Amino acid sequence: MGSAWTVVLITEGAFFLFRSIAALLMDVRNRQEDITMFSTIETINVIPVGILYLDPRGRPLLMNRCMRKNLVELHMPTDLGDMSSTWNDLRKLSMQMPESSTNRAHIDLDRFGRDRAVVEISPSEIRLFVRDSVTVSGRPFERVVGLDVTEYAHAYDRLAQANHLLELAGQELQAQIEEVKKVADNAAYLRMRARVHDVIGQRLSILHRYLEEGRLDDESLEQIDPLLRSIAADLRSGGASEPAEQLGDIVHAFGLVSVQIDVEGVLPEDARVAAAFLQIIREASTNATKHAQAHRVHVRLWQEGADAGAVARMTISNDGSPAPVSYREGTGIPGMRHVAQDLGGSLEVHAAPPFTLAVSIPLNANDTSQRRSS
Repeated sequence: MGSAWTVVLITEGAFFLFRSIAALLMDVRNRQEDITMFSTIETINVIPVGILYLDPRGRPLLMNRCMRKNLVELHMPTDLGDMSSTWNDLRKLSMQMPESSTNRAHIDLDRFGRDRAVVEISPSEIRLFVRDSVTVSGRPFERVVGLDVTEYAHAYDRLAQANHLLELAGQELQAQIEEVKKVADNAAYLRMRARVHDVIGQRLSILHRYLEEGRLDDESLEQIDPLLRSIAADLRSGGASEPAEQLGDIVHAFGLVSVQIDVEGVLPEDARVAAAFLQIIREASTNATKHAQAHRVHVRLWQEGADAGAVARMTISNDGSPAPVSYREGTGIPGMRHVAQDLGGSLEVHAAPPFTLAVSIPLNANDTSQRRSS
């Protein structure tokens, strides 16, 4: 029996040791999963918001790693001594910021109260520091919180640039309107008004698509800047360039907002008919972009007949939203129809998808227009 008791004692000892180790492991795991004071402090330390609590004497009660990092980069004290001057130092740094940075960050900050300071920590980081008073366990403390507003500030900077371009466009438009008022000849005035409508309408439709798509990055602003600055020059030119060049400019302008204009065929050699087709193409593309949210416009040009019976024809279709059942013409289509009718032509609308305009103008347009005038 001596050997049997030995085996029993060893087995009991091993079982007791196993239970003790298992209990210790369970206790360690439970402690790791429990929320303790140390886990809370660690969470405060890793969040990307700077936090600083100071007692009435200016001594820090709590300062997390983010706040310490910001103060170190700003060459400000981070020791456990007197930090009562921290807020005044931040305000001084805020007033010393470059004018461009200050303008970028001063946006809709009233909800943070009066005690706020915007500081450029580095060229790639802008912080908004907010101060207030809090009471903890019946004791008053000064709290300073630092928020990262870098993306917010840069987005506002891009928006400010876009607004500046709009202001320039508005000034140029106003200057052109004043110039138009000086035109005494009624026919010249009507031609100028149509030109302003075509050019400005096209630019505003393109700019509207930019803003809808939220394209306020530097590359997009560089693309649209010459388009806006050329408004005055385009209005003054009165379409003096070659028709093919004008058509290329229209295709390029709408291409900036991802609206592809496919042209099949060539413009008529008759200058007046070509100018009428260009005016209709510009207006139809503007309407397709603005009202139908189209991304592709197809223009087909061809000629039928010969000599006195020759007719220039054109169709313009787009892949935009279908016209509503209760479709009614506004001012754009009647205006385009009037352009065609002035040269003895016609314009028909086919509202069934794809939305299509069919234009035909006789190539003896000069004779026809003279008969209509008489």
